[in-house]
Amino acid sequence: MGIKSYLNTSSGSRNVAESSYDNFSRVTFEFIGSIGNPATSPSQLTGSPSGVYYYKPSGYTGDAFQAYTDCDTTGGPWALSWVVTNANGDFVDWWDGDTSFPGATSSPDHFITISTLGTTISSTSKNNAKNPFFDYYSFTDMMIVENHSGTLGTKRYRLNTTNTFRYHFINQTGSDLVSSVLGSTGSFTTFNTSNLYFNYSLLNDGGRMLATLPSSEASGGISARVDQSRGYSWKGNITRSDGGRIYSSDGTTTDHTVWIYVK
Repeated sequence: MGIKSYLNTSSGSRNVAESSYDNFSRVTFEFIGSIGNPATSPSQLTGSPSGVYYYKPSGYTGDAFQAYTDCDTTGGPWALSWVVTNANGDFVDWWDGDTSFPGATSSPDHFITISTLGTTISSTSKNNAKNPFFDYYSFTDMMIVENHSGTLGTKRYRLNTTNTFRYHFINQTGSDLVSSVLGSTGSFTTFNTSNLYFNYSLLNDGGRMLATLPSSEASGGISARVDQSRGYSWKGNITRSDGGRIYSSDGTTTDHTVWIYVK
């Protein structure tokens, strides 16, 4: 675990490396990942225990924010970036801010325009959340943890490009971005393939992040919607793929959450 240390002297506080130890009153330490010494990337926490740490990625000028960091799963540390759920009854339309969903806002393209939402300090909390990693952290490796009515699964991906989530969701047009699957455990109901498609849109259907290409009528994955009528069963934050036509019948399931991590 990295630390930043300061020496308090009669002439003020200096970095220990730049000071002698004469006339000091105390030495204070600020661990990487603390509010006074936030990490810029999850890799800086290699060797640390899993837990909540402060981050301030490059280019981000706001206050340091907290994110749960999984330092135990292979390939980590993994920092929690966003959470999408249907479990709390608040079916926010992450796609376009359609107000027909309870709790949705009327702002256009709600998923992109909102910078932060809720908190990302828990690996098990079932509340929609998003932190500045979405906008400011470029990555190649991501991990999806899914809980679908008690069925747990984890899959780790390496993408074929290095960019932020914001870039993917604005600029991608449905191309598969997976370079390789780094590993998986458990069982999946939504992310049950080796592919990931960002910002996939059809004439009357679309999704922000899909694990399977949609048919002409339905999609599976995160933020599915139907343009011409939002009364279908697959509306909601997360929808799963079912059957040959990939109907997403679990748009309003009572317990479906995914946690998205980056490294």
